[in-house]
Amino acid sequence: MILKYGAGVKSIVGAASCAVPGSLRGWETLLSRHGKLGLRETLAPAVRLAREGFLLCKTSGMWFEVAAEVLELTEETRKNFYTGDRVYVTGEEVRFPELADTLEAVGEAGADLLYEGELARRLSSYILGMGGIITEEDLATYEAVVREPLSFAYHGRTGYTNGPPSAGGATLAQILRVVSAYDLANLPEAEHALALSGAMKYALEDRDRAYTELAENARVAEKLTGEEYAESQRARIFGAAGSAFGHPYTTHLSCVDESGLAVSITASMGYGSGIVIPGTGIPMGNTLGEPELNPKGFHALRPGERLISSMSPTIFSDGEGT
Repeated sequence: MILKYGAGVKSIVGAASCAVPGSLRGWETLLSRHGKLGLRETLAPAVRLAREGFLLCKTSGMWFEVAAEVLELTEETRKNFYTGDRVYVTGEEVRFPELADTLEAVGEAGADLLYEGELARRLSSYILGMGGIITEEDLATYEAVVREPLSFAYHGRTGYTNGPPSAGGATLAQILRVVSAYDLANLPEAEHALALSGAMKYALEDRDRAYTELAENARVAEKLTGEEYAESQRARIFGAAGSAFGHPYTTHLSCVDESGLAVSITASMGYGSGIVIPGTGIPMGNTLGEPELNPKGFHALRPGERLISSMSPTIFSDGEGT
């Protein structure tokens, strides 16, 4: 589909664009390692909002409009995201009662309900029936992997971000390495914009070009976040005309509790697959259909191989626990 975003964005949608959803297993792992609440208590606010309703925010309203054709792909999807003959708009109340029931059930039974239980059977059956490739075995064998974060220095602090094989954290580290040489707060406005936009522009070009083989991503990240490469990028920024650009926002949360435990999570469905699992309210992402997430091409990954991610949740420390 050609989405109504900028001059038009090509996106592959439908059941065949859906990969195994890993977030729930990841959240459960995070809770078991560091959390004080169980899954039921953690999901309770989302259950309440989905059941009782909430007002659609500006950013979500914009994305609903951009992806309107995707959100009418199936009757099940229209039931969740359309009111009459149009998508919900900013300020309107939205409810997801079936999703509320699903989240409540997951809170009681745990993530296994989605990966090995009744939800797994329903998800796989529907995806396969609609031309997708997610099997019950795929769901049952999915595991959350705890990795060492990618660390980098920035103005006397250490940043910790999403490391390889993901490309998002390394791209962020590359941007910050480049701009760390400038006193951004005191640069003239035009040079400030040029430094930031140029660092972002060239890092995102590298991200699309260099991070194609997952096994090589750690080596690629080491090179692209190094000082020698950063110097060459700075020369490009101020040696040619740069251009500022920006994007609307994806979902992100950052929080710190009274004990100092910090959590940074970025989550996105891309443009969505247009698939909602009937009776569950579960909308599926289209990560296999997004070129920047699947640079090898449609269904070219080996079974069990992980997709490149653009997510870059990041935490900074000053070395004294702050």
